[in-house]
Amino acid sequence: MTIYGFAMHTGLGEEWAENDNAGTAAEAQAFKRACSCFGLGRYLYDLEGQWVDLDEKKHPLETPRLPDWARPKTQHPAGQAGPMSRSGASSQQKTNGPAAAKNGRGGLYRDELLSHVKALCETVGFSLSRTVLKKVANVEGPDKIREAAKLTMVLEKLTDLARGVERLRAAIAKSGEQRYSTLCREMNLASDSIDDIPDRGTLRQLLQTLEAEAGRGQRSPEQNHGGATGSAGADGGGNLSELRGRLLREAARVSGATNRTLGDVIQVVAKGAFTLATLGTLGEADAGKVEAALRVLAQMAAAR
Repeated sequence: MTIYGFAMHTGLGEEWAENDNAGTAAEAQAFKRACSCFGLGRYLYDLEGQWVDLDEKKHPLETPRLPDWARPKTQHPAGQAGPMSRSGASSQQKTNGPAAAKNGRGGLYRDELLSHVKALCETVGFSLSRTVLKKVANVEGPDKIREAAKLTMVLEKLTDLARGVERLRAAIAKSGEQRYSTLCREMNLASDSIDDIPDRGTLRQLLQTLEAEAGRGQRSPEQNHGGATGSAGADGGGNLSELRGRLLREAARVSGATNRTLGDVIQVVAKGAFTLATLGTLGEADAGKVEAALRVLAQMAAAR
């Protein structure tokens, strides 16, 4: 994002790989962050989430209502247009009503941002939060971040990780603590504590494995008895789901043993037929591709 003659800022974005629109979402997030460095739309970070009903195209059935402090006031009580601040709020709004609790740009005070970041650090655990702090601001603790823009970026990344941790806790509740502990040992983690999940990639591996197993376990016994190398057959949809679950589980084991990411392992064994991102989009006719990848995984496991 460049304002010619003034400055240029860049931003980074990320999204969970299983999202079909992950690239678009990550790009939009990166652009938003770059703009916020100039103060453009930075007040949007202060808006709380709202639940709205969606139609079949995932469009909101009603427009979420912005709080008064987030809407520009174009008229003074006397009917004259008031001077606008950088955030789009009138000078009168900055000194009256709910906006009085905000700073001049309509954003949270640094202390408020910091308190949110600290709370999220507790939620996502020691290792994940430390990884974010080192990557974004090269600090050991949030108190050492002086720039509001970096503090905001840390807040966003931790919020994203908190959603992943919440999903992980739900998956653990379905699969059981014992299965989760076993998986942590297979991936060579220090313990089964959330504090010992080292990075986002490991969190994703844990999630994908447990969620795949939970999905497989919810199917009928008839669907679960299919062999790993059988063809799709009449109940190909269930068979394919089982194959995908086995592939994710076995690939996670190899990933932990070889210190490679889950995506790298699947890319190697699939030999270009599919990737981790496209695995969920495979159809019944692609069951043979997954079976072939499972055979390569078995060979890799045997060679270790």
